[in-house]
Amino acid sequence: MKGEAMKRYVFAFIFVVLFLLVAVLNAGTTGKLAGRVTDVDSGEPVIGANVIIIEKQIGASTNDKGRFMIINIPPGTYEVKAFRLGYQAVTITNVKINLDLTTTLNFELKSTDTHIKGITVRAKQKLVEADITGSEKIVTAEDIKQMPVQSIQEIVAVTAGAVGSGENLHIRGGRANEVVYTVDGMSVSNPVDNAFGMQLDMDAVGDMSIQTGGFTAEFGNAQSAIINLVTKSGGPQYSGKFEVSSDHVFDEGNNEDKVKFALGGPIIPAGSQHQRDRFTFYFNATGAWTDGRYKDYYKLEKDNPLFEPLGQLSYFGFGDSLHYFNQINSIDDGREKVWLFDVGDRYVNNYQANFKTKFQVSPTVKLTAAVRGDRETNLPFSYLNRLSLRYMNHWTTEHNQLALTWDHTLSPKIFYTIRASRFETNIDLNSGVDRDWYFEPQNTDWNNPTWIENPDQNNFGVHTPGTQVNEVVKYLDQFNNPQSIPFFSNPGTNAGNFWKDQTITYTLRSDFTYQINEIHQAKTGLEIKFNEI
Repeated sequence: MKGEAMKRYVFAFIFVVLFLLVAVLNAGTTGKLAGRVTDVDSGEPVIGANVIIIEKQIGASTNDKGRFMIINIPPGTYEVKAFRLGYQAVTITNVKINLDLTTTLNFELKSTDTHIKGITVRAKQKLVEADITGSEKIVTAEDIKQMPVQSIQEIVAVTAGAVGSGENLHIRGGRANEVVYTVDGMSVSNPVDNAFGMQLDMDAVGDMSIQTGGFTAEFGNAQSAIINLVTKSGGPQYSGKFEVSSDHVFDEGNNEDKVKFALGGPIIPAGSQHQRDRFTFYFNATGAWTDGRYKDYYKLEKDNPLFEPLGQLSYFGFGDSLHYFNQINSIDDGREKVWLFDVGDRYVNNYQANFKTKFQVSPTVKLTAAVRGDRETNLPFSYLNRLSLRYMNHWTTEHNQLALTWDHTLSPKIFYTIRASRFETNIDLNSGVDRDWYFEPQNTDWNNPTWIENPDQNNFGVHTPGTQVNEVVKYLDQFNNPQSIPFFSNPGTNAGNFWKDQTITYTLRSDFTYQINEIHQAKTGLEIKFNEI
């Protein structure tokens, strides 16, 4: 029995040691506030002064050197108050707390024998952050409002060292898949190719940090950059937006429309500001539809020289089959015109939604839950297949994430966080028909006519199997001169591409942070991941 008990103790000891030593991918989602409180006349430290963040009702007391530190603060802009019996209270506004950084704030209190009203001071933003040891850029929600950007990738693209755009973004010479993306501390990179796997509207982003060098030991699997996003969770006051934009009200544009909606605030509106801030939510949704810059080439207009001869050949040569000419112009079936806008899917459609709620269980315990997702359908344009786009590559990409966070501050110097998430990616490629239908011989054994380039000098024709002579279609330019026609795939040609890709990542992680003093911090954690691919 003693041997068994000893084995259990050894196992428990090894587990604790591993827990404390493992360094994993860990993106911080909070910041710190530190500083000193002194007497304005003598310069001596004010011992036992209270420093509180008014909006969060959390704070700390100064030590024998007049120093204080408040840890585990959600990023944002706050009012901070310092007071002590016998001194005039001082409140500093516009104090910004950034991700994984320490904001320094010093107070000077004036001694007084009578109670007088406190004073308010506006904080100044430091030009240089002393605790940034690598290349890092902090972007706040206020900064995002001032930037002419529509996506996270566009913000990263204007960072020093970034080249390219969208999915082809390279930072400091690294590959696009060498960038690690995290949302609320959890990775949203695809486990197959490490690409950014979540489209998130900028309205949902509260703060963002971009690290392009000097990564600390806590960050693993990052070679080029770390993009860390913290989403909004609402506050004690209701706020929201409704936005509609279009590029074709006064001119043709790309037939692009976008609708945005956002709402955040307290779930229980009654009570004081502090009580309303205990249980909050934030929801936003976006829909975007566009036909793109090639929209005029998806259909064959009547003024196209191929319209009439192709229509005749489709009817008499192809018959009432999959190749029927009208199918070329039926690619946008299902749309209805309502005033200036098309109702229904277009060639590229994007939908995004995000919901996050926060519950302050106690002054030291916070529970956060979030569910978010996006869906995009895309029918890319191909000039070679412009007469058969209906049965070319149809892409559908979906991402969704469910995340839970338990945050517990044990003492003014110690806190831990437990996170769990499920992140799923689905990619579907088809050619506009059901896969099982396509592999039925009777559906794919077509008597295909063949489009032939330049069968008779500068003309273009169609060869139908079983015939000896090509039917020549003359293609005349605007000056009525014969011209050769570029080669196109047959109308009704099916790409025959089918691809279904699903990845699900389950993650459980715990982080433990100990603030040793004003300068040094110890951090460790454990992460368990399971991928279904």
